[in-house]
Parts: sequence; C-alpha cells; structure tokens
Amino acid sequence: MNFFEKIFQYNMFRKDDLGTFVSKFYYEGIRRKQYLVRFIVLTILSTVIATYGILQDSTATVIGAMIIAPLMLPIMAIATALIMGRLDRAMKSFITITIGTIIVIGVAYFLSETYFGFISLETNSQITSRVAPNITDLFIALASGAVAAFAMSRDDINDSLPGAAIAIALIPPLAVAGVCLSVGNVQMASGAFLLFFTNFLSIVVAGSLVLYLLGLGKLVTQKANEKKERKKVFRMIAIGMIVVTLPLAVTTYKMFNAGQLQTDAQDVVTEWVSDSNYQLHKLDVLSNTINIVIAGVGEIPNFEVLVTELEKLSKKTMTIKLNAVHSEYQQHPEPEEKNVTN
Repeated sequence: MNFFEKIFQYNMFRKDDLGTFVSKFYYEGIRRKQYLVRFIVLTILSTVIATYGILQDSTATVIGAMIIAPLMLPIMAIATALIMGRLDRAMKSFITITIGTIIVIGVAYFLSETYFGFISLETNSQITSRVAPNITDLFIALASGAVAAFAMSRDDINDSLPGAAIAIALIPPLAVAGVCLSVGNVQMASGAFLLFFTNFLSIVVAGSLVLYLLGLGKLVTQKANEKKERKKVFRMIAIGMIVVTLPLAVTTYKMFNAGQLQTDAQDVVTEWVSDSNYQLHKLDVLSNTINIVIAGVGEIPNFEVLVTELEKLSKKTMTIKLNAVHSEYQQHPEPEEKNVTN
C-alpha cells in the first residue's frame, strides 16, 4: 500500500461521521434563518476590513479579512451536496454565495465612494496583485480547495482551515472589484472577479474530488435521476473550468513575455549607458510602454540608438519613455585616503 492509499484509507468517511459532517453545511427552518443572519453580518464586516486594507495597501489587514472567510462554507457546501446527489442543497448554497457576492461588491463600492483618501489602482499592490490572475492562481486555488475539503472532513485537523482561507482569498478579489468599479475601471474589476470565479470553481472541483475519494458518496443512497443530474452539473463545472483557464493562460503568456522583455531591456539599457556617467535606476515594462529612469551627470547617450535596440527586442511598436535624473553623490565627512605600502 503506497502513501496516498494510506491517506485515504485512514480518513475514509464512516456512517457515524455523516450526520456531524452534514450539519456543518446545511441548516433547516429557524436554524437557516439564524445562519443567514450570521453569514450576512460576517460578510459585511469581512468586506469592511478587506476594503479598508486594500485602500490603505495593508497586507496584514487584508489577511485578517481572509481568515474570516464567510464564503468558504457555502462553497464547500456545494461540493458536498454534489457528491451526495443533493442538487436542491447545492442550489440553496449557490444562492447564498450569490447574495454574499453582491454584498461584498456593493459594500466595497460604497466604502470606496466615501473614502477620503486618493485611490491609485496602478500603484496599490493589493489591487494590482488581484486584477490579472494567471495559471498559478488556478493551481493555488485547486490545492487550497483540496486542503479545505480534507480539513473540514476531519475534526482533528480544522486548524488548517485558516491557512487554506488565506491562500485562496475569496473576499479580497470581490472587494477589489468593488473598488475598481467605484473609479470606473471595468477592465480591472473584471480581472478581480475572474480571480474570485477561478477560486470558486477550484474549491468546488478540488473539494468534490477529495470528498469523493474519501467515500462520502458511497454513504448516501442516490436515485438514478439524481446521479444523472449530478453528472450534468459536473459537466457544466468542467466546461466552466475550461472557459476560466483560457484567459488565465493568456495572462500567463503575456506575463512571461513581459518578464523576458524586461530582462532583455535592462541588459540593453545597461550596455547603452556603460560609456557615460549615467546608470540605470529603474525600468518597467507595461503593455505597450517601456518606462526607463537613468541617473547621473553629463551628456545623455544617443536616445535614437536605444530606441532602435529596444524595438528589435519588442518586435512591435512600443512607446519608450526615458527620464534622465541629474544626480550627484556627496559624503560627509570626506572618506580618508588610505596609504598603501608594499
């Protein structure tokens, strides 16, 4: 028996586990009303923390909002319901998630509209890190969804849930979408929502797979029509994953090309200033622009030569901006000269 077989054998669901496990996700009657009230309150408070953390570019504050993670439970409830063949429960949980999504974007939009400070979408790391998701984000989300499902299936390892919540980040991307909408940037808002949707689908897919391997479906008697409907839902989810993967792949390709271009451009600029009294201070490659900052004194090298070399690298027409900053180095007290004797 190999290592992975032991993991699933030692952690398989038993009949006695079913009631306790299901009660974590599903509430009926008055208990459902109480749960929805708690869910809405936690979602609002988590959004407030996340939004102000984003607006102030505070990583620690945003992490605090991640730990609360009110959306994690209903998403995992969908995965559980699909494995058990309870599409009615899956739909209820999906409605809960939809309500939560609207609340987060709405609250973040309102807080951004009433924020007293300046909102910079281009320089805020909490925003820029969530508006262009790539394939790596998909892999992180799948792994985090698997961890969340495994941790929720066992009461003795629930301590792993905060880590999974931080890794997968559900509230912050939606809050970023609300912030971006408040300043009229629909493109960046769409990128942030794509990250959330990627995380959502990944939790459902990875969570369902883990719960299936742990034998949850075998403990529940399912009718033939329920199995058929479940297969349809999983096909829709698989199609959704494919659709999501396409823009992620495009973003990954663009990031790779931009990174390669930045490395090559730095080498070109460094060589270009090598015979002058200037040094490369900063270089950024954006979608169609290369921003260059050099610092030094004296005559600037021929700019046309630099443009020619950079256009050879980019293989497309790009705007090249050069900012030459006059700099002078002084030190007090003056360094002492050292006498070297042989």
